[in-house]
Amino acid sequence: MAQYNTGTVTVTKGSAIVTGSGTDFINNVSAGDLFKLEGIGVFKEIESVDSATQITLSSAWAGDSYSNATYSIHKDFTPNYKIPKVNFGDWDIHAVITDAINKVDRYLAGALVEWIEEEASPSYVSSTSFTLAGDKTDIYIEDRRLKLIISSNTYYNRVVSSSYSSPNTTVVVETANLTSGLSKVYYGYLQNLPNNVIKDTHIDWGSGENQVSDEDIPIKDPNNNFSGEILSAVLDELLTEIKARTGIFTLDFSRLDSSAYLMSGEA
Repeated sequence: MAQYNTGTVTVTKGSAIVTGSGTDFINNVSAGDLFKLEGIGVFKEIESVDSATQITLSSAWAGDSYSNATYSIHKDFTPNYKIPKVNFGDWDIHAVITDAINKVDRYLAGALVEWIEEEASPSYVSSTSFTLAGDKTDIYIEDRRLKLIISSNTYYNRVVSSSYSSPNTTVVVETANLTSGLSKVYYGYLQNLPNNVIKDTHIDWGSGENQVSDEDIPIKDPNNNFSGEILSAVLDELLTEIKARTGIFTLDFSRLDSSAYLMSGEA
C-alpha cells in the first residue's frame, strides 16, 4: 500500500502543524508526500517531518479544526512530475485519482505555455512600453512572449525590443494594449540555443549562419542532388510527426514531383 495512515491526527484551522497520536511519521513519511483527512477531498503537501508525532504542511490548514481524526498520507508518485499513483488497498481512491487528473491538466497547460513571474514591479510608460528596475535585457529579448496583468485583467503580448539605461530597462511590446493599470509581468519560458546550431556547410538556402543543411535533415540523393521526390518524402515525415504531436493541421504534398512543384493542402 502506498499510503501511511497509522494512528490519528489533530489539525487546527490556520496552522500548518499536524499532531499525531499513535503515529511514526519520522520512519514512514517524507517531505513532499500528500496529507489529507478521510472524507475531505483536499490534499496538502508535507513541508517537513518534524518527529514521530508531528509534521508541518506546506501551507496552513484552511478548513475546520479536527481532533483524533482519521487521515492518510500518500507516498507513491510518478518519477518525473510527481503525479499520485493508485495502489491496491489505498483509501479515498477517487480523491487520489482526481488530484492526479488535476495535476496532469496543469502540466499539459504548462507544456503549451510556461510563464515565469517577473520579480520587479513594472512601471507604465506608454501603450507599448514599460520599465523594470535593473538590467533585464538578457530576459526581454525580441519576440519573447509576455503575459500582462492590467487592472486585474490578463493580456498577452510580445517583446519588440529592450534597452537598459541605469537604473531601468525599457521594454517595448508589439501590441498597444498597455495602460497605467499594469501591475504584473510574466515572460514565456525559452531555452536559448548556441549559435549556429543549424549549419550551412552543404546547402546555402540564403546567406549567413544558421541555414538548413543535410547535416540537420539528410535529404541528398546518391548523386548529391536534392530532388523533389526526396524533399516530398522528408516533408511527409515531418508533417506526420507534427500531426502526431499537435493534431492541429494536415498538409498534402502528394503533388510535389521531381520538378519540385508544390501544392499545399487544407490547413
